[in-house]
Amino acid sequence: METSKKKLDSEFLIVGGGISGMTMALLLAAAGRSVTLLEKNSAVGGCMQRFSRSGIPFDTGFHFTGGFNRGLPEMLAVLGLQDDIREEEFRTHIFLADRLIKVSVPTTGIEDVCDHICSLYPKEANAIRKYYAVERLIFDNTPIFKLRVKDLLNTFFLMDEDFITLDDFFNKENVSQELRTILGAVAMCHGTPPCEVPLTTHCRVSFGLMDHISRIHGGGGSFIRGFQREAGLLGINVRTGVTIAECLDVDDKACHRVRLTDGSEISFGSCIMSVHPREIMKTLPPSMVSRYFRSRIDSFEESCGFFSLCAEITPSLPDLQQELTSLLSVCDLNKILKPNDGKESGTGIVVTREITDDGRPCQTLNAFQSVFPDETARWEKTSINHRGNEYSEYKAQRIEKIKEKVLQAYPEFRGRLNVMDSASMLTYRDYLSTPGSAYGIRQKIGQHNLFGRLPVKNFYAVGQNAILPGMLGAMVSSFVIFRRLVGEASYWQLLDQRLGRS
Repeated sequence: METSKKKLDSEFLIVGGGISGMTMALLLAAAGRSVTLLEKNSAVGGCMQRFSRSGIPFDTGFHFTGGFNRGLPEMLAVLGLQDDIREEEFRTHIFLADRLIKVSVPTTGIEDVCDHICSLYPKEANAIRKYYAVERLIFDNTPIFKLRVKDLLNTFFLMDEDFITLDDFFNKENVSQELRTILGAVAMCHGTPPCEVPLTTHCRVSFGLMDHISRIHGGGGSFIRGFQREAGLLGINVRTGVTIAECLDVDDKACHRVRLTDGSEISFGSCIMSVHPREIMKTLPPSMVSRYFRSRIDSFEESCGFFSLCAEITPSLPDLQQELTSLLSVCDLNKILKPNDGKESGTGIVVTREITDDGRPCQTLNAFQSVFPDETARWEKTSINHRGNEYSEYKAQRIEKIKEKVLQAYPEFRGRLNVMDSASMLTYRDYLSTPGSAYGIRQKIGQHNLFGRLPVKNFYAVGQNAILPGMLGAMVSSFVIFRRLVGEASYWQLLDQRLGRS
């Protein structure tokens, strides 16, 4: 091929500087490959970014994670970030607002979670134990979470549980509405209703969070700072404020040169796209996009978005714990996670301890409530700071509604919430993800997500839309494709170098 005779600007071009793009860049560079990473916004990080108001730091979209006792530490060590990421104790509660029931989830492992819920619902203990047994079975039989699996492709197989939804399981076991809401509450962390999500997908997200949920000291900013240091050491070419405008010289179903939005051109061997599927489709040459591929992308439905507010809790409260409370307005996750008229919602309330820019300890609150595009459709074609008084009034009303939810769960915060900022679904769209959805596409049963090789044969898709939503799912997708791109020898060489020989 002609391109192989020319010196490439980079062996690998990565589009999208969120957690998946950053992970892929570090892996490839650590394996000795030359890497250029493009990020359309002014800074890398995506939802991992933080921002400050009056010197107080707040998280944008990343608030907590699971996996610290199962896989994540090894991934961080391979990336060279093990000293950057420090977990902090983090509690979690489920508050069923329509029934005034609050369930505190143990932080001592999945067995204790199971025992605790059995003690609350003794008549349904058999169904509860069966659910957690299936959840563990699914997790244990998911090889992508284990970096040292020898033959990944031949060990990753479909399970019976891939062909039923979470609701199917609950229906078969005659689980009561209240209990299925508690067991399924983690659906708020993948954004797909129980009537649509495969049991396997839900359990893979749920297991890590229920077994060991953690907060990261310094939030997503710790990942970004670590990435920036390692990127400098490894020679990764990071370009912000730019993305692909056009594919050039498409030949033999491959493309090795693109024009960027700043007018420059770049040549490469392979391109990894860690952006939304619809953004990928816009980038690929029209001649390469078949009718089937287009209809497949068009069939993807978005998960919910969030309206969020951030506040300082002042005066501070002694002994306030860092924790998440998932407040569900109604005991039906399907009503909350499917587009509705705004009457039903889930509200995540994250309470944290932070240090201000001038070194003062403070207590903060991030509250994010599920919303759908229809709510802000009238401002769809407007831009930041040009949405008028009606939009400002909408935001003010939303803030008050969320404050009411917060005070339902935390009456002790009355008179203590100093709201510092807020963000609608349009804010997320403008600064982060083009659709503004919280978890990308809904992970529906029978759906063939965009993952791995694309119609342009040297283009690949990774990210939270590929395998699993969220930080851990996005990182895992990059590890899997990295292994395919560099080959088994280079993959195991990097693991042995960073983790030691097994």
